[in-house]
Amino acid sequence: MQKPARRAEAALEQLIPYKITVLSNRLAAKFLARYGQKYDLSVLDWRVMAVIGPEPGISAKQIVDRTDLDKPQVSRAVSRMMERGLIAREVNNVDRRLLHLRLTPAGYKIYRALWPEEVALEKRLLKPLSQADVTHFSAILDRLHQIADEM
Repeated sequence: MQKPARRAEAALEQLIPYKITVLSNRLAAKFLARYGQKYDLSVLDWRVMAVIGPEPGISAKQIVDRTDLDKPQVSRAVSRMMERGLIAREVNNVDRRLLHLRLTPAGYKIYRALWPEEVALEKRLLKPLSQADVTHFSAILDRLHQIADEM
């Protein structure tokens, strides 16, 4: 029996969405290896925490919209971190169905420890690139987000 041609696999490896996904997975794995066990956080937990940190009072729906995670993922992450005392939720006085999320002092302690590490990881990743390359790459990513939203 003849082996399938490697062409299809090679083609997949050249697709930009595939490359972005693989890069994201590699960076997530590095995050988990360094900080996941130390702080008992998943990558999903950190993404939720990183959105709440600078914007206390944000809703779960706003987190879903900003991260493009699905609602059950965000809900589970929020529940896990609430159980650990890292996130608190407050009911909106006008619309009691709307919940506002904020980090607790314990949550802020982790957020403040991890945020500089996240920035340092980005700097290490982008260090070989020129500032012009980084600016151009960021603009391309912004444009790809816009195009994906319009699809």
